[in-house]
Amino acid sequence: MEPKWSITDFDIEKWRKFVKTVKNTKKVKERIEKNVKRKRIILSKKKIWYVIVGCQITTQQRSDEGSKVDLFLKSKSFVHNFDRYKKTKSKITAVKNELVTYGIGKNKQISEYLKEIYDLLEGGDWVILIESLKSLKKNTTIRKERETAKYVTRYKGLGNKQSRNFLQWLGVSKFEIPIDSRVTNKMKKMVCEFVPSPSALQDISTYLFLENSLQIISKKLYIHPCVLDACMFIEND
Repeated sequence: MEPKWSITDFDIEKWRKFVKTVKNTKKVKERIEKNVKRKRIILSKKKIWYVIVGCQITTQQRSDEGSKVDLFLKSKSFVHNFDRYKKTKSKITAVKNELVTYGIGKNKQISEYLKEIYDLLEGGDWVILIESLKSLKKNTTIRKERETAKYVTRYKGLGNKQSRNFLQWLGVSKFEIPIDSRVTNKMKKMVCEFVPSPSALQDISTYLFLENSLQIISKKLYIHPCVLDACMFIEND
């Protein structure tokens, strides 16, 4: 049985009132400046690696102001500095020990994933990935963003959600958004007809169905999905 979500005018009005309450917050304005107006987008190896590391350690771990993840990302650790990581010997062991020092969970898994991703990038993926990201920066569409997100899932730890978080963090996506419990929790508050469990979002068909629906809502609100995502992020903060 296929899921159905009937989006009525009454539903749209509820979403419109919600967006109105948070649209002038700093987070939403920053999202518009970067992802919609395409300002201050950097696609260097250094920046891309930093975001890859960020996506790895923010999975199921608190990343709010003052958290261990936040302090780690603001630190001078070699892990998220590509030039220093590249020169590091025994990368898996060194990264694991560094993450333990900062109190980051899943340190063994993350250290192994980063080494696999590094090997792929250095093996030729840098050219493919950077060209794809530059293409999105120049002229993005839902199809192009979705294809790039699909490609990014080849990197361990960057599944349906984090592949889109990766694109959004870099500023190259307007339409594809990271969907997790904060989104489904907001949907429950809005009394949506179809609200999948967070685990169900691992299925790409379920993920895309929900994402398509949120894209429809965004279009009716005359905002980009990345802005709606920022609004939901603010409320959960």
